[in-house]
Amino acid sequence: MLSGLSGKLALVAGAGSGIGKTVALKLAAHNCKVGLFDLNEEGLEKTKSEICSTGGLCASFVGDISKREHVQCAVDNASSHFDTTPTIGINCAGITRDAMLLKMTDEQWDSIMSCHLTGTFLFTQIMARQMVKAKAHGSIVNTGSISGKIGNAGQANYSAAKAGIIAFSKTTARELGPKGIRCNTIVPGFISTPMADAIPPHIKQMVLMMTPMGRFGETAEIADLYCFLASENSTFITGVDIEVAGGLAM
Repeated sequence: MLSGLSGKLALVAGAGSGIGKTVALKLAAHNCKVGLFDLNEEGLEKTKSEICSTGGLCASFVGDISKREHVQCAVDNASSHFDTTPTIGINCAGITRDAMLLKMTDEQWDSIMSCHLTGTFLFTQIMARQMVKAKAHGSIVNTGSISGKIGNAGQANYSAAKAGIIAFSKTTARELGPKGIRCNTIVPGFISTPMADAIPPHIKQMVLMMTPMGRFGETAEIADLYCFLASENSTFITGVDIEVAGGLAM
């Protein structure tokens, strides 16, 4: 059992599916109180049902991470529901709007920037303000992508946003460290999630050939790292970006 998780309140953005859902389930298994935040109401209810079926404590909040009032409402409602300050913030919210550069529309570019970059800014800022107000130490874990390090054809928008998240988290780590708040980024490679299911078969085959481990990762293989960075086992780790990509970017 990781230390310092039991009884803490975590807010997980993107908890309706994929990595976010698995992280929420893992945190609940470590006896965290978990606030679930996602735009996907149906997915949220499924995650909530799974946690509650094992005796876990959770509450769900529907909202758009790119809108300040939605994020603020989720943080405030989680605090009120559990009568404590959330000191663990896990941001796994994400979308894709893939297109080659010459065909990419303004909407495809803007929607990715809104969800990933603006969303990460809002989530981190609002969570940090809450912790500082309560004089509480905590951990915020954002989600980058291997595409943000090596690029990926058809994902100029997504790659740029994910690279921005890595730099953003390093900067916030510098600013928030003196206040006892750590900020790190996990950099997944290709993980088996609903988002990855939409990748065309010929692209999947190309990725597999480029990945030394010869397969996509599973959400359970990455969720433990989020929990570790949220726990007191990692209290001297901040400002890092950790790849979980099966060797893809070596």
